[in-house]
Order: sequence, then structure tokens, then C-alpha cells
Amino acid sequence: MLDRKMVMAKATWYFVDAKGKLGEVWNLIHWPYTLMVQAYLIMGATLAPEFHLDRLLPAMLAYFLGLGIAAHAFDQLSKTGSHYVKFLTDRELLVMGLASLCTAAGIGIYHAVTIAPLLLVFIAIGAFFVLAYTLPDKIGTNLFHSDISFAFSFAFMPFLTSYYVNALTITPQALAFGIPIALTAWVEIVLSRYVRTARKLGWETERYKPPELALTLLVFLVYSFALASVVWRLA
Repeated sequence: MLDRKMVMAKATWYFVDAKGKLGEVWNLIHWPYTLMVQAYLIMGATLAPEFHLDRLLPAMLAYFLGLGIAAHAFDQLSKTGSHYVKFLTDRELLVMGLASLCTAAGIGIYHAVTIAPLLLVFIAIGAFFVLAYTLPDKIGTNLFHSDISFAFSFAFMPFLTSYYVNALTITPQALAFGIPIALTAWVEIVLSRYVRTARKLGWETERYKPPELALTLLVFLVYSFALASVVWRLA
């Protein structure tokens, strides 16, 4: 296992060379994949029968805090994480994670009280997977640290939550549409893990360049679909 105090040289294709805590926070967010979650939220809102921008934007903020920051901060505390941070302490990661998760939950609870009480179920499921997936040695005994759990919590649930908060209902069509969306996240985590391992082991670039290119194209495919859904909605 990689030593916690070691920093992997260019651990991913999008990392910056962190010289301090600010750079590590930037890397910790995993911007390409966090933005994929934002794209799933956009798809859910724009494909719903009714579209409410004032509901989509808070959902995007809540998921950015809950998955983009909290989940990735907790991941660095887990034995199953990639452990690339060097400057951020465990205490700072814990405070960052808890503050972000609580704020995200607060945003959700406010909208559950003012718009739809059933949203509390989505909040509870989301919070549970943030903790169970990133801290499997403490919650769930590794049962929820899997590719299918990742696809469910980082793709299917954001899409479905956004759809619900806009439509205030869940239709069979929404559930069906969530399946290919979840599969994009499944492919992403498989490719990402493969490429990270290749980089960590020092493989020649030519050996992992094709899957890394496929990973990059997948990311922008999701972005483009979200953009297309917005154009379709506004047309």
C-alpha cells in the first residue's frame, strides 16, 4: 500500500502539482468526476416533466459539497483510499468532510420541508453512501465499497434526486433512464482505477494511454449529453 505521506507523481491525468494545502484541496475535489455528478443532476432536472432552476441549483450545490468535497475528504481517511494527500491532516480532512456533508444535508432538509418531505429519504440514502462507500472499514464492513455502489450513489441517485425535486414524482421512465446513466459512472470508476494503478506502478505511457483517452472521452460524453439536454429543454 502506498505510504500516506508520499505524493504520487501525477497520480491522474487532471492533477496539479500540489505545493501546499490549497493545491491538495483542488486535487481532492477530482473536478472531472465531480462535474460528471453535476451533469447527472442537470440531466435529471431537464428531463423531468417540469423544470425548476431554483431547485436545480441548490441540488447542484448540495451534491458538490456532499460528493465533491465530503466524500473525497473522507476517502483520504480510509484504508481503501488512494492516499495522495501530504499537507492536509486527518483532522482537517475530517472537519472539511463533516462540514460539507452537514451543509449539504441542511440544504436538502430545507427543501424537503418547503417542497417535498419525501426528499428526506433521498438525503438519508445519499448521506449513508457518502460514509459507507468512503469509510468501508468503519461502516458496512466493505459491503458498500463496490463498483455498483459507486454507480448507484454517484450517478443513479443524483439523477433520480434531481428528477424528483423538479417533478415531485418518480416515473418508470426516470428509473429506466437512470440505468444507462449509472453505467457511465461504472465505466468511469473501472477505467479510472486501472489508469491510476498503471501510473502508480510506473508503466510506460503507451500501455495506459488508450484507456486514459477512453476515460477522458467518457467524461466529455457525459458533459455533452447534459448540455444537449439543456438545449433540448430550452428549445
